[in-house]
Amino acid sequence: MAKQKYLSLSFVPTEDNGQEQENTLTVRFSAGGFEGLAHFHGEGASLTASGDALFCLGLVPAMELGVDLRIEADVDRELMENAAVIQDRLCSWYPGYRPVRVEAETTQRTYPANRGTGLFYSGGVDSSFSLATESDRITGLVTIIGFGVESVDAKRAERLKKINREVASKYGMKSIAVTTDIPLAARCLAAGAQAVSPTGKPFTDDNIGSALAMRELMGHLRDTGEVRGGGPAFGPKDRSRFLGALEEAVRAAGR
Repeated sequence: MAKQKYLSLSFVPTEDNGQEQENTLTVRFSAGGFEGLAHFHGEGASLTASGDALFCLGLVPAMELGVDLRIEADVDRELMENAAVIQDRLCSWYPGYRPVRVEAETTQRTYPANRGTGLFYSGGVDSSFSLATESDRITGLVTIIGFGVESVDAKRAERLKKINREVASKYGMKSIAVTTDIPLAARCLAAGAQAVSPTGKPFTDDNIGSALAMRELMGHLRDTGEVRGGGPAFGPKDRSRFLGALEEAVRAAGR
């Protein structure tokens, strides 16, 4: 019996292990004589058994192996229609990759009418190319201070924020900064941009004053030795809140 010449991905029932089932997914990978399971668990947000996720999960391994990709779940029709375009881009980046055929049933997904589209923008070649070619679909530019440019490097952080704001203004978009630097967030708000913390707390005109005051107080307490260490560790619930806050910021940018 000949071995299959494709990589197959499907969802399988998750065993009851004491965790909330809505937050747990299991994916089966099979290719040739190999079969394996991958388990995904999230806290603070439910996971959806979407064929779109299987498409993203399986496309690169299939291209590396040079075998067709078979997805045992419905995939968004627009995503399937752009499969060749996505593969062309990946092949241009990684010469060893090979285009493959993607097999899946399709569905037409619906989204809220006011749903915006954010572009993670760093001023680099890739994000600038995406902006130049897809500007009519983008409603906001998202810049993460601390990813590539450390927040402690005030000069570079300010320069990146300024570039983001100027480019967003040129294209008629809103600028969204992700930062833990409260004074920087205050300057973003003063310049008409939005600011969100990595823990999902939106900075607004109503709360930025108290945030600045609390920062000064905590700085004083640390200087006097009354408080030691930093804040609590970043956890799954913070990640979930951040994704919700970022989505709301992108939606607001599109209004």
